[in-house]
Amino acid sequence: MTVGEWNSLNTQNNVEASQAWPIEGLGVGPCGSNYPFGFEVLSGYYNSSAGLDSAQKVQLYGPGPYSCPMILSVISSYSFYPLSDRADLMGSCEQNPCFTEEMNTTAVVRGNWSEGSLVPLPPGAYTVVAGDEWGAFLFGHFEVVTTEPGGTVILPAGTAIQVSSSYDCVAGHYSLPFSTQDEALLTGGFSAEAPGVTLYVATTQQASVVFQGHPSSWMYSTGLQNSSRFAINMPAGTYVVWIEGANLNCGAHIVMPLERLTTVNITEAFTINSTSS
Repeated sequence: MTVGEWNSLNTQNNVEASQAWPIEGLGVGPCGSNYPFGFEVLSGYYNSSAGLDSAQKVQLYGPGPYSCPMILSVISSYSFYPLSDRADLMGSCEQNPCFTEEMNTTAVVRGNWSEGSLVPLPPGAYTVVAGDEWGAFLFGHFEVVTTEPGGTVILPAGTAIQVSSSYDCVAGHYSLPFSTQDEALLTGGFSAEAPGVTLYVATTQQASVVFQGHPSSWMYSTGLQNSSRFAINMPAGTYVVWIEGANLNCGAHIVMPLERLTTVNITEAFTINSTSS
């Protein structure tokens, strides 16, 4: 996951430090940071601040020692560059700006640290809470799934995906790489808002060559449908599920806006079932 701050203005934006954190406990890394934002991962599904105080936190960082960067004891303000996440930091140093940093960071959740050991997350729903010191916050969600008897789930039912449908022949897409070591059957189902989407299943080699937003060739395609269930047999190999928004009019005439978001709901888990004897 990636968390950051972005200046949407086309001018320099000088922002005074506030410390008005919306939720206690938000942070970045085991050392602390100079960032004006933080995050945490909670066990369970939350979409408001209610109940967060008693929520079980995932311990993302193991025991040290760590080699930590320079952390300022006092940050008085952030001066963001125009249309950028890059900012000058003013604070407790001999000269200002103290230094310049890109206001974003990426973290990978590999499990929960418990008594010095990294333990895999048990199956279930999890919530990522991110917020900044000016009071803004948001929630993200993910689900840990496991191999069930009869198949391996690569995209759980209930997942919602947004792709961009386009009027200029360059629609957006969502791609999901996966692999199978044996001959297998891939099944799943989805529904999409109008104007619909097309689902492709291609090898990774096929997906590396793109034509008008989709693989130039593919093993399987649903066609342009608003609701679909699919099943495809495939030999062992590496593949990509490619869900692409609709190409509308394809540049026949100018329509504004050029793009619109289309929501795709996974109605039946995308599941790999081995068919080899």
